[in-house]
Amino acid sequence: MHISVYLYIIAISIIVGLVRFRALSPSLIRWFIPFLVATLAVEITGLVMWTHRLNNNKMYNIFTSIEFIFYSLLFRSVIEDSSIKKIILSAIFVYPILFLINTAFIQNFSHFHTITYRIGSIMVVTWCYLYFRQLMLSEKYISLFRNPLFWISTGLLFFYTGFFFWMSADVLFFVNVPVDGTLWFILSDTLNALLYTCFLISFLCQIKITKKSLQ
Repeated sequence: MHISVYLYIIAISIIVGLVRFRALSPSLIRWFIPFLVATLAVEITGLVMWTHRLNNNKMYNIFTSIEFIFYSLLFRSVIEDSSIKKIILSAIFVYPILFLINTAFIQNFSHFHTITYRIGSIMVVTWCYLYFRQLMLSEKYISLFRNPLFWISTGLLFFYTGFFFWMSADVLFFVNVPVDGTLWFILSDTLNALLYTCFLISFLCQIKITKKSLQ
């Protein structure tokens, strides 16, 4: 059974996060620890099911829909504009309804929910853009490379942009690209590795390097 590199990155991120748990700032970053534990459990379960030729789409449908809600709650906490907060809150309530309609009446629940996954991807990419815009317009000096939310947003931006275009290739480029095969696994592993590496950096970026620590 082939174990993707990004699973090791998730495991390392969990360990680093637990070691630095009290030092993680802002405190909402700490919620990523149980989230990553759940992610690793789902990924390993999905891998075992796939190896035994069992359908794991139902599990991924539920978990990926929860991911979109989780990330939306994160950005609602860090974005300061009250009107944008209301938009994100509305999206948090509307998205599960769209997901249920899609999986019940449009796409069978035993198939991956590509339609609502694309909608969720657009949501998260939009939240990332709004957060980056907030950083650019801020009058406060913020070191981006030491800002954990910058790294999390960067990982999410690349991850969901990549998957959106992959899943939308048939609509945007009139190319029928299957969600399986070697090319799919290369893209999936690369984007996942990039995402969780950014999460790992977000746990580490606040460590102050001193001369004493280098000795």
